[in-house]
Formats: sequence, structure tokens, C-alpha cells
Amino acid sequence: MFLFKTTEELESNLLKRIKEEREKMGLSQYELAKRIGLGQSAYQKIEKGKTRLDMFRFLKITQALGVYPKDFFDN
Repeated sequence: MFLFKTTEELESNLLKRIKEEREKMGLSQYELAKRIGLGQSAYQKIEKGKTRLDMFRFLKITQALGVYPKDFFDN
């Protein structure tokens, strides 16, 4: 189980894990953005932490990556 001091730390960790998973699958930001119904620019803002990652987007991203949401919290 992860223990985070702030919600920002939790979000930063999730974004890092999402990027790692996206790159592991060989997907560009554009390709993942298209899978979740966003433009590349909007997705890039999420991945860089400039736009807040909400639960709805998080679930769409995990679905598009073919992983369970819980996998982002397991070590």
C-alpha cells in the first residue's frame, strides 16, 4: 500500500505510472489521447500535471491501456 503526504504526490505518482505504461505499450500521447476521446494537447496537459486527473479520465486511461486501476496502486 502506498502512503502519500499529499494528493499532489499521489497524482504525480499516478501520472508517472500512466506514462510508463503508455511507453511500455509503445503508444504515443496522440494514440492514447485518441483512444480516450481527447486531443493530443489535452492529453499532454493531463500527463504533465497541468490539468487535474479526475477519476473518470483515470478509468478511461486504464481501460485504454488494458490494465486494472488497482495495478497503479500495487508495487
